Amino acid sequence: MNKNLLQTAIQAAIKAVPSVGMLLSPRARMIGGVQIKAGRDKRTWQGQAEKELQGKIGGLMKEYWKLTAQNIANGKPPMTEEFAKKLQALIQKDLAFIARDNAEEESASIGIMFDPAAVDVSAEAWAKQYSYDLIKGIDETTRATVSSAITDFTNTPGMTNQDIFDRLSSTFGDARAEMIAITEVTRAFSAGEQIYQNMLSEMGVETVREWLTSEDEKVCPICGALDGQAVSIGEKFVDDDGNEYDNPPSHVNCRCGVQVRVK
Repeated sequence: MNKNLLQTAIQAAIKAVPSVGMLLSPRARMIGGVQIKAGRDKRTWQGQAEKELQGKIGGLMKEYWKLTAQNIANGKPPMTEEFAKKLQALIQKDLAFIARDNAEEESASIGIMFDPAAVDVSAEAWAKQYSYDLIKGIDETTRATVSSAITDFTNTPGMTNQDIFDRLSSTFGDARAEMIAITEVTRAFSAGEQIYQNMLSEMGVETVREWLTSEDEKVCPICGALDGQAVSIGEKFVDDDGNEYDNPPSHVNCRCGVQVRVK
């Protein structure tokens, strides 16, 4: 549908039934020029994104867990390179979507809109570069564990396929999938806020980013000390020990977030 027609249709629907506005996606709100408060609870939304990404990563890991154990037992290459490429493609796609969606959600909340295509470009560029760097680290850890399993199998008479499978659990098991999902979804949400803040800065709007914890019993001392701290664009968050952070996560499994606020 033509963008102008779609905008007209969205505005007409909201005029007829105002509550419809809260059901629209951030992108639909931007196209329609609708300046309403964001309709989703961030922590609930973030938790859903974590579960979805964990499921995707876990499924891929289970596939290569079995294949890798079989290949080691049969003296074949362990396929770590193929696994890394598929994991990067999966993570890059999801992180770009999450960063884009959060930037648009923040835009809908504050009421200063930008071209969705420009948001797309920034989110995809960030996700492409970040996922490349991320996978290098993940791949190094995977290769080290697999290499160690190969050595154990070669030097341990009577070692079974199940023994190899168990040996690879730290690399391909649910705990690692969960850790990656939680940490990287947190990072993608923060990236979306950063993208939006950068766009506001380019048009001369002064803002701050405020660090927000989940405010529950799982909040660690590092993040607890950062909660509520606000920094301007280009500045870093600083914990009680003087450690600096661009944005959450401050550590593995960090569930914090940031929120852009106009000064």
